[in-house]
Amino acid sequence: MEEYDYIESNNTFGKRGFFMMLLILSIVAAYVFAPLLEAEIASESGPGDGLLTYNASRYFFRIDYPENWVKEENNNGFLLNRENGLVAVFTPARKDYPGGDETNEDDAVITRFDNVKVSFFYNVPKDVKSVYGVYSGGAVPVPAFELADFYTKRLENGLLQEGVRSVKITSAARLYDEVETKTQLYCIGFAAESDSGNITGTLYCASRPKAIYAVLVTVSSLSDYAMVNDEVQSVIQSFRLTVLDDENP
Repeated sequence: MEEYDYIESNNTFGKRGFFMMLLILSIVAAYVFAPLLEAEIASESGPGDGLLTYNASRYFFRIDYPENWVKEENNNGFLLNRENGLVAVFTPARKDYPGGDETNEDDAVITRFDNVKVSFFYNVPKDVKSVYGVYSGGAVPVPAFELADFYTKRLENGLLQEGVRSVKITSAARLYDEVETKTQLYCIGFAAESDSGNITGTLYCASRPKAIYAVLVTVSSLSDYAMVNDEVQSVIQSFRLTVLDDENP
């Protein structure tokens, strides 16, 4: 062998194994990170045309609602009513252009549907404990049927407007299967008599170990509700719970 001769290594198997490993890792990474990337893109893209996101970060939930709706909330992010846990109230509204020119905001007319309200409530499990005496919170969610029973009783005492004389449940609690997120909502239909007239509506309940929620849709004009029903249902379907450490009491 001459001084500068060398032996070539033909390690074909090793090279193939290396590239196969890279291929497998690439496939695994695609399955793991692609959904995360899609979620990030969806988050950055916003709630959609004509919608705004209401982020009740202090109470760990979000919704998407039409940009023309009227929102009533505490400017500092605190509860509107500490006694019953009222977070915010939304009134459906639409913007119309009598002249047909949607670029001319001077002609725009906002029509409020004040006979329809969508209200959001936040409470803690100890509130249910004061009634049922079994759940302290921080371990497991309050069972849905007891949560629904708790909020149903509160329809007569605090959740509805003043002057309510009687409340009748028109449909038993059931899973609201139209929600678009992983958050489970249970709904109860009701009818009420008040000093200002009859009210119908739906009560939606959600539970997690450290928080309980109610979404209350009240209707005092069925004709008004028929005009905004699709928008209301879209708002309910967008309800989602956000980051809260439920694992540690």
